[in-house]
Amino acid sequence: MDSERRAILYLDEDVTTVLARELRRRGYQVVTTQEAGQRQADDDSQLSYAAAHNLALVTYNQGDFCLRHRRYLGAGRSHAGIFIASRKVGLGETLRRLVRLLESVSAEESFNQIRWLSEFAEQD
Repeated sequence: MDSERRAILYLDEDVTTVLARELRRRGYQVVTTQEAGQRQADDDSQLSYAAAHNLALVTYNQGDFCLRHRRYLGAGRSHAGIFIASRKVGLGETLRRLVRLLESVSAEESFNQIRWLSEFAEQD
């Protein structure tokens, strides 16, 4: 996919910065919570920051962000996407799933959507 059409990622504070480094090595654009000065900000603030900067939020926090997604859209607000990872999956597989997502789903297609990285597990 054309790099201009890819989502730019914003990694939630719980997501390791090693993932950001590995994504950048592969040419993807990533902002971490730490780089954005958003450490220890609550989840509403994290989503608001990501939305204000047109960044797709990557998180492990499924329950919280599914609820925030519904509230956000219900309030007439929009966001650049929420990508939910699993803590049960190792870093390497999380990286591969994110790359598959970024290569197959454009930033436009991610708009106001929740995507589970499990959708992008390698098929046998």
